[in-house]
Amino acid sequence: IYVSRNFNGQWMKPLALDSNVNKKGFRSMNPTLSSNGKTLYFASDRPGGEGGMDIWMTTINEDGVTTAPQNLGTNINTLEDEISPFYDNVSKSIYFSSEGHIGFGGFDVYVSTWNPDTDWF
Repeated sequence: IYVSRNFNGQWMKPLALDSNVNKKGFRSMNPTLSSNGKTLYFASDRPGGEGGMDIWMTTINEDGVTTAPQNLGTNINTLEDEISPFYDNVSKSIYFSSEGHIGFGGFDVYVSTWNPDTDWF
């Protein structure tokens, strides 16, 4: 996953994010940023997940340095693949595609809302 900034109307050269996001030997893809640009959501098959591709989040600072990513847990991630996250700041909801939740088959689209008292539901 790469990042580029627009400076004085010009896009700067894209740079790869650090190893917190781009973990060697694993896939990290489908990035989406919160509206303030401080939280990055992405899909990855890195260790510590529920299985397959999972949705993860990390914070990112002005210099592009990220924190250790957090798996969004079993209310979102399954033993199968979850990909293509999109976070809506207004509703505090994350939209994503999953093969592991009961649906019509394939990558159905789901939504989960953040509640600080209960986690994602």
